[in-house]
Amino acid sequence: MITKEEILKLTWRDTVLQIIPAEQGILSGTLHKPRVWRVNGACKLWKRSPERFRLPIKRGLYEHGYITEENAHLFALNEG
Repeated sequence: MITKEEILKLTWRDTVLQIIPAEQGILSGTLHKPRVWRVNGACKLWKRSPERFRLPIKRGLYEHGYITEENAHLFALNEG
């Protein structure tokens, strides 16, 4: 799991790993590798809701998304 403090330290083009949930991984009979995403911009913060954040990420040419407080538990830092 990645925390908000770790997300704020990430710079543009750093990489994070998306962890595949157990129900989609080994338990369903298929083995998935973690997906590698790149940070694609600056983290957006809200003054009125300090717990909220949104970090844009990118994978390949056409896959884009965000790490938010709701899905941060699915991501980890890439140590490699």
